[in-house]
Amino acid sequence: MDRRKSILIPTSGSYQNAASMIIYLLNIIKGLNNIVDDKNKPNIILYHDNETPIDEFKKINYPYLIYFNYKKDVSFIKRVFNLIARKYLNKNLFKTYSQKVDYVFPALPDNSFVDANELVFWKADFQEKYLPHFFTVNDIKYSESFFTNLLEYQQSTLVLSSQDAYKSFKQFYPNHQNPVFVLPFVSFLKIKAFDFHSIKEKFQIKKPYYIVCNQFWPHKNHIRVLEAISQLKSKELPFQIVFTGNTSSYRNENIFKDLKNFIEKNQLIDDLIITGFIDRDEQIALIKNSIAVVQPSYFEGWSTVIEDAKALNKYVIASNINVNIEQINKDCTFFNPDNADELSKILAQFDIKYKDNNRKYNEDIQQFSEKLIKLFSLNEA
Repeated sequence: MDRRKSILIPTSGSYQNAASMIIYLLNIIKGLNNIVDDKNKPNIILYHDNETPIDEFKKINYPYLIYFNYKKDVSFIKRVFNLIARKYLNKNLFKTYSQKVDYVFPALPDNSFVDANELVFWKADFQEKYLPHFFTVNDIKYSESFFTNLLEYQQSTLVLSSQDAYKSFKQFYPNHQNPVFVLPFVSFLKIKAFDFHSIKEKFQIKKPYYIVCNQFWPHKNHIRVLEAISQLKSKELPFQIVFTGNTSSYRNENIFKDLKNFIEKNQLIDDLIITGFIDRDEQIALIKNSIAVVQPSYFEGWSTVIEDAKALNKYVIASNINVNIEQINKDCTFFNPDNADELSKILAQFDIKYKDNNRKYNEDIQQFSEKLIKLFSLNEA
């Protein structure tokens, strides 16, 4: 009998402070769980910390998933020696996970904690190259160190989420010879049986609404939506805008304060709902019951909210950046992210009773699982 392959997936952080990464890894494991032939499903070791939302991973019911808490399952002495070794030697002294694995994905800058046959790296996007003013000095240094480190692993695969990201990689790092695997992720969504009336009451939603699901970070471009709404204030709006997402950003601590000032100055309070960070199931219910999803961002690697919208058969109104155009080409309208007037006309003229179409999203899901088989050679002995 062929040996089942193994993938160690390192992760840290919670939904609150690392939502995008947690959702990405959940979708990777769901994609592996969707593989039809059981013998191609690998053993997965989730190498996690105390904050990781383990219950969310358990809900997948993946049959070959092992949980390894490197904060608890490694002795205190080993952790102390490794901490000192990383400071002075830039590597761990002890392997904190003792069994050999076939793959580590997404591989870390330092993978000396485990013995692996192959390291598979992942880069979300190249935003720091196009919008460096939105990044701290340390952010940019970390990104550059990632690619400096990658030079030492020229045989290791780099996973990117879009063809747009692939073009950026070739443009900015022409000396890197790493094989690249483009893996656009998909969303695996289950709609919980909610009393949606109670959700509307909870968030005080009084009208049909558009929804914007982004953290309040500078590149997410919330201001353009607010400007578009302010241009329509000459008469009462037949809709509201619901914003979900964490309202704090270490990249610009004043951004939410500035947005609130704009809202108050232009008397938009009754036209907007700002939920802050909310439960993922509530967010999905809000997307499902919206008029359409608005994605005004200046930059994306591959937009989770656009994938959510596609999975839920929702119409998307998105900025006309290259990756958005690559990601969706049906039931969508694009606008210039610097042009509030263009967006305001789209919102005003859109049919708020628009009926969702069926995208046959299951085909995207199946293709995603097939690409995971290819990436990790899961159908090979």
